[in-house]
Amino acid sequence: MISSNDHASSPEISKTTSENVILVFGATGQQGGAVASALLADGWSVRALVRDLKAPKARETASLNIEVVQGDFNDEASIRSAMTGVYGVFSVQPSSGQGAAYGVSDEDEIRYGTMIADIAAQVGVSHLVYTSVNAAGPEKTGMGHFDSKSQIEAHIRSLDISSTIIRPAGFMELLMLPGLGLDQDAYVSFCDQRKSGK
Repeated sequence: MISSNDHASSPEISKTTSENVILVFGATGQQGGAVASALLADGWSVRALVRDLKAPKARETASLNIEVVQGDFNDEASIRSAMTGVYGVFSVQPSSGQGAAYGVSDEDEIRYGTMIADIAAQVGVSHLVYTSVNAAGPEKTGMGHFDSKSQIEAHIRSLDISSTIIRPAGFMELLMLPGLGLDQDAYVSFCDQRKSGK
């Protein structure tokens, strides 16, 4: 599902101007990496935020003609600096549903997603794309890593910024992460244990 918010309608931009940079979060990962590759193929310039410039994935990303800048979700100044002068932002954060792998809580995810949206609006980004999840929506699901994304979506819609929210379904690779069950011969991804009484 894709939804758009055109609070600030922006004209089509020529990708041959100096304002053709898209900041891609998660560019060293699968989803952000695919977005970065598609943007490059379409003639955009891509900037990627990474924690460690010397990490193998950061170096590999830089070798693809992507501008790699250092920053961290917990460092607001680094995110603001990375957004300076960009036309658009692709926002994807570590999901609290992967908390066992990345140590990210629901509150962390909400803070990261809303902060990126706030900064994008403040610095005049022309368009923000946020990756949510197919289960997000106005009704609470009872699963924190879905409801966190619903809160981020609602926050984005409240801002004066042109935006697109995409809701991809789950990725099969996620099922192998710690805490989702398959590493223990069980499947628990969509089981709300509070409701099932377990």
